[in-house]
Amino acid sequence: MTLHDCGMALLHPHAANFLLSGKRPTATGNPHPNLVPYSKFQTRTCEIFIAAGNDPAFRKFCEFLGITELANDPRFATNAARLVNRDALTRY
Repeated sequence: MTLHDCGMALLHPHAANFLLSGKRPTATGNPHPNLVPYSKFQTRTCEIFIAAGNDPAFRKFCEFLGITELANDPRFATNAARLVNRDALTRY
């Protein structure tokens, strides 16, 4: 793998976000700028990484945890809504 390939891979999704919006990217740390939930979370014993890359995956994740009401909440029903309400979902 070339250095160029690695550099291009690191631009995703920040380059696309910039080219589509004109907004300069900032450091995001672990959370993905376009997907929610997609980050690390503290449990009682360790940190885990949760990634629900689409709406069906989020619904299945909520079902697995026994919190189906969360998937049905309009604030979290779609990824677009979860992006707007990222802080509220993260606090849950």
